[in-house]
Amino acid sequence: MSSPNSVPYRIFLHDVVSKLVGVTFEGRQERIKRLSEGDIVQVTPKPHPSHEQAIMVYATDYNSGKLVDIGYLPKELANIVYMNFLDNGNPLFVKGAVTKVTGGFAVDVATGVIIGFTMPSGRKG
Repeated sequence: MSSPNSVPYRIFLHDVVSKLVGVTFEGRQERIKRLSEGDIVQVTPKPHPSHEQAIMVYATDYNSGKLVDIGYLPKELANIVYMNFLDNGNPLFVKGAVTKVTGGFAVDVATGVIIGFTMPSGRKG
C-alpha cells in the first residue's frame, strides 16, 4: 500500500488495484461518468512532460467506439509498472477492468475510478 498521503493502490504478485489520478482534467469527468464496473481498460506507458515514466489508462468511448484517456496511475505506482513493462518485453499495453466508479454524488464531488490489472510477466523478446 502506498504512503498515507498518496493515492492508494495495492500490488499482490503481478496483480494491481489502483485509484487513478488526473481524472478532473481534459474532459475526463464526462468519460468516467459513463464507465461501469467491469468495463475493459488499457494500461499503457505514455511519457508525460512532468513524468517520463507515466502510465495512462484508456477506456472505450461508447459514442465513438474509440479509446479515450480516463487518467493516470499514481506516480509512485507508475514507476513500478513502467519498469515491469521494460523488464517484460515492453508490450504496448495490458488490459484491465474498472473495479469501481466513485464519488460524483454531488455537484462539487469529482467522479473517480478504481481499476484492476495484471502487470506483464515473462520476457517476450
